Amino acid sequence: MLPSHHEPNPIEPLLTARQVAEILSLSAHTILDWAEAGRLPSFKLGHAVRFRQSEIAAWIAERHRSAEAAA
Repeated sequence: MLPSHHEPNPIEPLLTARQVAEILSLSAHTILDWAEAGRLPSFKLGHAVRFRQSEIAAWIAERHRSAEAAA
Protein backbone atom coordinates (compact mmCIF):
# COMPACT_ATOMS: atom_id res chain seq x y z
CA MET A 1 0.00 0.00 0.00
CA LEU A 2 1.09 3.54 -0.63
CA PRO A 3 1.52 5.86 2.35
CA SER A 4 -1.54 8.02 2.91
CA HIS A 5 0.52 11.18 2.35
CA HIS A 6 1.48 10.05 -1.16
CA GLU A 7 0.31 12.51 -3.78
CA PRO A 8 0.23 10.96 -7.26
CA ASN A 9 2.11 12.86 -9.92
CA PRO A 10 -0.58 13.98 -12.39
CA ILE A 11 1.85 13.76 -15.32
CA GLU A 12 3.41 10.38 -14.57
CA PRO A 13 2.90 7.65 -17.17
CA LEU A 14 -0.45 5.90 -17.06
CA LEU A 15 -0.61 2.27 -18.06
CA THR A 16 -3.37 0.29 -19.72
CA ALA A 17 -4.51 -3.13 -18.52
CA ARG A 18 -2.65 -4.67 -21.45
CA GLN A 19 0.61 -2.95 -20.42
CA VAL A 20 0.23 -4.05 -16.80
CA ALA A 21 -0.59 -7.56 -18.03
CA GLU A 22 2.69 -7.64 -19.96
CA ILE A 23 4.63 -6.49 -16.91
CA LEU A 24 3.04 -9.14 -14.68
CA SER A 25 2.87 -11.89 -17.32
CA LEU A 26 -0.88 -12.20 -16.88
CA SER A 27 -3.85 -11.66 -19.15
CA ALA A 28 -5.44 -8.24 -19.51
CA HIS A 29 -8.71 -9.86 -18.39
CA THR A 30 -7.09 -10.92 -15.09
CA ILE A 31 -5.68 -7.41 -14.59
CA LEU A 32 -9.11 -5.86 -15.08
CA ASP A 33 -10.69 -8.41 -12.73
CA TRP A 34 -8.07 -7.65 -10.07
CA ALA A 35 -8.54 -3.90 -10.52
CA GLU A 36 -12.32 -4.22 -10.18
CA ALA A 37 -11.88 -6.33 -7.04
CA GLY A 38 -9.46 -3.79 -5.54
CA ARG A 39 -6.47 -6.12 -5.69
CA LEU A 40 -4.53 -3.71 -7.94
CA PRO A 41 -4.41 0.09 -7.59
CA SER A 42 -6.31 1.62 -10.50
CA PHE A 43 -8.75 4.34 -11.41
CA LYS A 44 -11.31 5.10 -14.08
CA LEU A 45 -10.57 7.69 -16.72
CA GLY A 46 -13.88 8.03 -18.48
CA HIS A 47 -14.82 4.43 -19.26
CA ALA A 48 -11.22 3.22 -19.33
CA VAL A 49 -9.33 1.70 -16.41
CA ARG A 50 -5.84 3.13 -15.98
CA PHE A 51 -2.93 2.36 -13.69
CA ARG A 52 -0.28 4.76 -12.35
CA GLN A 53 3.17 3.39 -13.10
CA SER A 54 4.43 4.31 -9.60
CA GLU A 55 1.52 2.55 -7.88
CA ILE A 56 2.06 -0.64 -9.88
CA ALA A 57 5.79 -0.52 -9.04
CA ALA A 58 4.95 -0.09 -5.33
CA TRP A 59 2.42 -2.94 -5.53
CA ILE A 60 5.05 -5.25 -7.07
CA ALA A 61 7.65 -4.22 -4.47
CA GLU A 62 5.21 -4.94 -1.63
CA ARG A 63 4.46 -8.41 -3.03
CA HIS A 64 8.18 -9.04 -3.34
CA ARG A 65 8.81 -7.99 0.29
CA SER A 66 5.92 -10.17 1.49
CA ALA A 67 7.28 -13.18 -0.43
CA GLU A 68 10.77 -12.68 1.01
CA ALA A 69 9.38 -12.37 4.55
CA ALA A 70 7.39 -15.59 4.11
CA ALA A 71 10.44 -17.51 2.87
